[in-house]
Amino acid sequence: MTPPFPLPLARWRRRKPWTQKELAVAAGVAVGTVRGIEHGYYKTVRPRVMRAIAAALEVEPAGVVEFRDSLGLPPVDAAVAEADAAGGRALHTTTG
Repeated sequence: MTPPFPLPLARWRRRKPWTQKELAVAAGVAVGTVRGIEHGYYKTVRPRVMRAIAAALEVEPAGVVEFRDSLGLPPVDAAVAEADAAGGRALHTTTG
């Protein structure tokens, strides 16, 4: 399930509810990779990693805020995405 607006990876993970380690095991990636993506240590994410994490979470890669840059999609302000998740409003992208 992917909502009409992206959510941060940590929010998708907590919906399961999984720890970073549980997501890493389910996706077949290192826990440091999950941690690094959630904390913004990586500017881009490799396609295989994106697909594996998204599949484990049962979402489309474009539904994960941290994957949008790697997919060539416009960025989404995480705070706006969180607010939208609570209120169900439309997608907001940043410009610049």
